[in-house]
Amino acid sequence: MNLTQILYAFFWQLLAIIQPRFLRRVFRWGVEKRIYAENVKKYPSLKTTLFGIRVSSPIGIQSDVRLDIQTIDSLIQLGAGFGTFGSYTLKDETDEHQTVYYCKDTKQRVYESNFARTSISLFSKKLSSRRYLPHFVGVSLISFNAEEYKGQDQVSVPAYLHDFEQMTQTAAPFCDFLVVNLSHPSSCLYQLISDESSLKPLIEVVKKSAAVAAPIRTPKILLKVPYDISDLEVKAISQIALKNELDGIVVAGPAIYQKNKSLLNAKELNELTSETTFITGTPVRKGLLRLIREFRHRTNGLIPLIASGCVFSGQDVYDLLATGASAVELGSSFPFNGPKSILTITAEFAKLLKTNNIASVSDLIGMNEPLDQNIQMADLFN
Repeated sequence: MNLTQILYAFFWQLLAIIQPRFLRRVFRWGVEKRIYAENVKKYPSLKTTLFGIRVSSPIGIQSDVRLDIQTIDSLIQLGAGFGTFGSYTLKDETDEHQTVYYCKDTKQRVYESNFARTSISLFSKKLSSRRYLPHFVGVSLISFNAEEYKGQDQVSVPAYLHDFEQMTQTAAPFCDFLVVNLSHPSSCLYQLISDESSLKPLIEVVKKSAAVAAPIRTPKILLKVPYDISDLEVKAISQIALKNELDGIVVAGPAIYQKNKSLLNAKELNELTSETTFITGTPVRKGLLRLIREFRHRTNGLIPLIASGCVFSGQDVYDLLATGASAVELGSSFPFNGPKSILTITAEFAKLLKTNNIASVSDLIGMNEPLDQNIQMADLFN
């Protein structure tokens, strides 16, 4: 490390005690100034295929920590293989609530942020401005609208169907994939994640709207599910994904504190007072690996999986891919470790591949979880 890097790393650690909004502004400044860009290295062994498209790395960025479009584009230039913008709603929402991220591997530091619901219409101009960039990017869409909506035919339908239709039409022309986000506990669809009667119409609406809005290069459709699901729900979601020919499943890493209190000890519990607390890092790592493993076998490896969050090291990437994930997304590591995360994690992961004599990412995916070659498609629905 040169002097610039050392000073910047020290400066970032000092910022950990400053308010998150200021922290994010400095985060954007640090990335845009390309402090680490001079030492970016290309790792040929990390090139892989995701949803049929060639990307430079299986390590991506997801923007639930409020990263803007310029920051994600900058991070992709610094080595990320792809980025997900979001989550976006149909309308601006004025209400906010606090979320606390607890990460055991970073000295039990607590990170607070405000969840702002941002309109996709306000984002469309920024999306159109980067239409011709070669980056592989997607948009995460979410609805909190639990009301009924009457269309032109005066037939009442769940309002979230209308929301997703409008959002898809706006975002589809400018992105490579769309994420139907069901992972947030405040979403009206959170309780319906394994209900095919609710999800099938939603998936159909998104697919149809995407095909109409972007007929030449229709984005892939992914479903994002929460950490807090049972084995029966994994089975149901896998069957829904297979029946409806989804292009991928994103498994959210952070766990809802209210449902996973057993992951923390009494002292740690006393530090968490918010009802919208999420736990990330060491406490949930085993559970995330279990979910990836379960989804891999329930889909027989036919649907790509993305592990989103809880990735703090190259070893985390290695373990998740060896268990069956096709890619990972960094999110909660940024508030703790700063923009250098993408470089350090990429370097650690590339070194692990070399140490273990693995020539390419495709050779690593599912290495520890071999599939039964005798299983037929019909067997997955039993």
